[in-house]
Amino acid sequence: MTLAALLMALASNGQETFDILEENTLEHGDNWVWTDKRNNVFVSGYGSKCALGRVNFKGKHSLFASMPDSAAVRGICADGNGGMLVATDSCDIFDLTKEGIVSLARLSVVPCCLARSMTGDIYVGATDGSVVKVKAGGDYETVAEHIGDIVGMEVSPDGKRLYVSDSRTRRLILFDIMPDGRLDNERVLLRFHDHGLGDVVCDKYGNIYIARPGKGRVVVATSAGVVLKEIATFGKEPVGLSVNFINTACVVSLRDRRNVECIVFADVFGESRY
Repeated sequence: MTLAALLMALASNGQETFDILEENTLEHGDNWVWTDKRNNVFVSGYGSKCALGRVNFKGKHSLFASMPDSAAVRGICADGNGGMLVATDSCDIFDLTKEGIVSLARLSVVPCCLARSMTGDIYVGATDGSVVKVKAGGDYETVAEHIGDIVGMEVSPDGKRLYVSDSRTRRLILFDIMPDGRLDNERVLLRFHDHGLGDVVCDKYGNIYIARPGKGRVVVATSAGVVLKEIATFGKEPVGLSVNFINTACVVSLRDRRNVECIVFADVFGESRY
């Protein structure tokens, strides 16, 4: 059975969530996930904080790569060329390609998440509450400050918006991305009054998925900030998120279970496009 047929069958049977990685496989703490176009799932904390594992939707998994200098992974996103960008707590941004691990930039702040725009600019959330924009060649500049405790970041599919989740104030913050890559018009799109916030990602229609550690939920909302659904996870501490390329499932890393779950989309969220 193909992956698409398998996920459709699970959704039609009412099964929304299943494990693709066994409990207690990952290191303690926040682990991040990313799904490539071949539906491989890459997850940090695989055996050590500096290692990335590769998992498929049938549960087969293996070590994929280890970061230089034993640096802990602090974020993963697509690099625009089929590979992935990785931020580490050594203040480095790496590009993982078929040729190996390439250093793109060394920052003066400690990253905690990152996202890439359509133009190739890389936005990095830092532990000091700032957002740094990394340009081609490794140059970078601060484009936002004093946000709070940044735990997730995503560029909208049309490249016009940057979403930032702040766990300290439980806010999903929205910026407009200007033609030169700078950020403008900061405002709050969603505010929560309990539990925490984790990673934020978009699907191809522009809908937003937000991890809610402590509540054991993934919130699905439109780009206008209208909540469509809250999906329960097996664990209470979902942190990392990624929507698969064919837009049929979301993968979630669980801090308390130290594993990865797959949420099959039993509903279609495409009608809320932008």
